[in-house]
Amino acid sequence: MNGLELFKELNDRVIFFPFILLTGTGTENLAVEAIKAGTNDYVIKDSQNNYLNVLPITLRKVIRDYKDRLAYERTRRERDTISIISELFLSSGSLDDICQQVPKILADRFGFPFARITFWDQASDKIILAGATGVPDKNALPIQLPADRTVAGKVIASGKPLAELSISQRSEPQFDTYKKLGAETVV
Repeated sequence: MNGLELFKELNDRVIFFPFILLTGTGTENLAVEAIKAGTNDYVIKDSQNNYLNVLPITLRKVIRDYKDRLAYERTRRERDTISIISELFLSSGSLDDICQQVPKILADRFGFPFARITFWDQASDKIILAGATGVPDKNALPIQLPADRTVAGKVIASGKPLAELSISQRSEPQFDTYKKLGAETVV
């Protein structure tokens, strides 16, 4: 299997990452085929090993371009998701429907294992789980929990947003549900 065949195989398996085709027997036709197939760049090995000077520059450029593309795609997906959710708000006559649909939209569009909508009832100091994906009995919603037993309540009490937390390292009962669902981090 040559480098181009490897790239096509990985691409067929939907394994995407920056890919530079490095070849010792390059032709213009092969370079065109590689770029058309989606490789990020193409470097020909030469007998004087000058390609070793070009390769680090090419690697930096390809990685920078790849990161830029990922950032652009994420921004586009976020913008499109906001549009979809905005349309839901405009077309839905029911807060319950919105609370059920938004977590599903977020989970589907961003690949989250689960998503939820919670509200804080300040008068009772309860967190209300109004909508979520992965809830076995949707009829059980909304669920009310004491704020001090939830991650959301912890954020409210501290007045500070949580950064990314490794769930496996946490022993507080607020993280038990996440552990049961197989989550590794909370943002």
